[in-house]
Amino acid sequence: MPRKYLSDITIPYSSIFRGRSFDEFVQNSFNDARIEDVWVPYFCVTTDITGCHSRAHRSGVLWFYVRASMTLTMVFPPLVNQRDLHLLMDGGYSEILPGNHMRAAGVRYIIAVDIGDQNGLPLFNIGYECSGIKCMLQNLMPVNYWPSVPTRFGFWEQLNYIAARKYVNLLRKMDRRIICIRPPVEFYTGKNFAKVDEIQMMGFYTTKRRFNGIVRGLSVPMMWTILQMHDPDVNGFPARSEVKDEKSEDSLRQVHIFIRPM
Repeated sequence: MPRKYLSDITIPYSSIFRGRSFDEFVQNSFNDARIEDVWVPYFCVTTDITGCHSRAHRSGVLWFYVRASMTLTMVFPPLVNQRDLHLLMDGGYSEILPGNHMRAAGVRYIIAVDIGDQNGLPLFNIGYECSGIKCMLQNLMPVNYWPSVPTRFGFWEQLNYIAARKYVNLLRKMDRRIICIRPPVEFYTGKNFAKVDEIQMMGFYTTKRRFNGIVRGLSVPMMWTILQMHDPDVNGFPARSEVKDEKSEDSLRQVHIFIRPM
């Protein structure tokens, strides 16, 4: 962690970091650019915890709303929208797949890439009571015969993911025009920054395989119909990355080895 972020740590009353260093980083990345001035039509989604709903921002200072859309609870404090003084946080808490906002913007065909962790929490047995000191010592042991006990942040993150997954499944059942692609990312975690290129290539080959049956020259509605016919989630079959048998896991490992950069 850079030294400037260590100096940004504060008493965790509302958040762990004050947010000043992260604000400066995002602001220096976008300078004075505005959302309505970018070359490609863009909007970002935040969660309005004052008004209890999601918001899509299509105008305003770019760095501010990008920063607000990445505000994780307990990590950074919510940002105050100067237009109405509402508190804004990460849009994934209220609408992890902003299909409704895309439809409102006139988007007809939506391709969503699912990289959420579907492994769930590890199995562990701490009885009917939970001692914080015991859990910390158990997690710090170099040789541990039991899985690590998740922290309160881990429990909270898993609850948010379950709610988000339920929303995505409901949205896809209501809107059949959404195509979802899931690369086999079960072998990676959010800390594998050094494997960005490898994960990118995995996403490329997964998407290429998904579009393999598309013939050049087809109209977009026809192409979309073919993609929907091969959508496992919509047709009630489990996605390839969700199958737990040994054959599928071996094939995922082969893909993992195949795309590893030399």
